[in-house]
Amino acid sequence: MGDFSADKQIISADGTPTFYNHSFNACYHSLKDGALKETLYKHVYPPMHLFGMLEKRTLYILDICFGLGYNSFCTALEYHRAGFLGDIHIISPEIDKSVLDKIALLKPNPWQDLQIERILEELRRDSFSMLLDKIKLEVFFDDAFVLLDRLKQSKMRFNVIYHDAFSRRNTPRFWDLDFFSDLYSLLLDDGVMTGYSLSKPTINTAREAGFFVYAHDSGFCQRSALFLKMADKSLSVV
Repeated sequence: MGDFSADKQIISADGTPTFYNHSFNACYHSLKDGALKETLYKHVYPPMHLFGMLEKRTLYILDICFGLGYNSFCTALEYHRAGFLGDIHIISPEIDKSVLDKIALLKPNPWQDLQIERILEELRRDSFSMLLDKIKLEVFFDDAFVLLDRLKQSKMRFNVIYHDAFSRRNTPRFWDLDFFSDLYSLLLDDGVMTGYSLSKPTINTAREAGFFVYAHDSGFCQRSALFLKMADKSLSVV
């Protein structure tokens, strides 16, 4: 693993901050789309508005990987703002615990309605935090594949999976058939997995794992992917 201390903050197209990760030679977010827009329109909003997640009593969400926390933090805020009354449990692997220090440095702060300082301190100490009332975040600071093995052996299954790892070139194991097959097994039958990649290798691998793959065009950023276990004629097949 490389020197995470060399990572630098960058302002993305929508004015929200992200970091360039020198160990993986990649940004945590699309600079063209913007960190916040990418998070909302590729990951958070599609499950909320297209698949009825706001109607659930309890949501289990797997965030692959935690990174700068955008997916997990925005999930808490957006479900709260939408009036969601149930419980949300977010689980996320992250190999680099120094991301907590990077989050503390983000300017401007994208999550004004969260007590970020408290949350970061709890994550440093306990690896979990109540982001808001009834919304729990648990970060597994270790190899993601160790977490997946534990999850497969447990009875926990997920309504939503955010597949938001670095690119296939930089993290090939997160894009191979074994990994997609594991995610397929962890997703509930009526669940949805979101992703930013619509490359042909990604589509083929996901289909081989059993997923139906659809393109999502929000009109606010580049097209993204939706992975389902059941066919949905209302969506755009790729």
